Amino acid sequence: GLLTHIKESKPSRLPSMFGEAATVTLTPAMPGGTIRYTLNGRQPNSDSTAYTGPITLTDTARITARFFDAGGKARGAAWGRALKKVDYQETLTTGKPVTASKGVGTGHGPEQAVDGLIDIDRFWGCGGPAPQWWQVDLGKAFKLGEVHVFPYWDGRRYYQYTVEVSTDAKKWTEVVDGRKNTAPATPQGHRHQFKPTLGRFIRVTMLKNSANPGLHLVEVRAFEAPDTHGAGKK
Repeated sequence: GLLTHIKESKPSRLPSMFGEAATVTLTPAMPGGTIRYTLNGRQPNSDSTAYTGPITLTDTARITARFFDAGGKARGAAWGRALKKVDYQETLTTGKPVTASKGVGTGHGPEQAVDGLIDIDRFWGCGGPAPQWWQVDLGKAFKLGEVHVFPYWDGRRYYQYTVEVSTDAKKWTEVVDGRKNTAPATPQGHRHQFKPTLGRFIRVTMLKNSANPGLHLVEVRAFEAPDTHGAGKK
């Protein structure tokens, strides 16, 4: 057998999934011999790649490893793990408190839009009718300059929406006007940049889904405006 440890360069908090890269470290449970492995799920044999140090994965793979003694004979059971690369990124919204006008506690609650993960099976959703809103509390005010909105996608449908920011959840400033959007939603989402605006709360108001009355957000990411203070000064 093998003692195994998987360390991700940027942990996704999700077992067997990783963001930019995953590092797999294998340790033999007995001295001598060689660990051999494959990355396509096939059983390793005496001709498979020899393990000489941590394996860095940058794409989805099914790693399978086995210990071979000095004579080239397989010992113990093979170890395997499927590792899936996902679009995961921690931003100002990740894991922050959220609420919504509908869809709370439905299995597709508002918290799924701040899990850092772009996964079409993990989204905030409600049956409508429009308009409905989704809101996140960043915990403190930031000078915001960009939001990245990921509505649900199927290759055809489009969503129309607005994005507002606020320091107190009472007075709102609109930073994104997507009322006339007709571009189909995609896994890449819609990136919106705007002039630096102070905000602690971000609210997305969903106005239309071209496919049906339901309203859905896979993820909302937020970023601070670039710090240009003192730029050009010596």
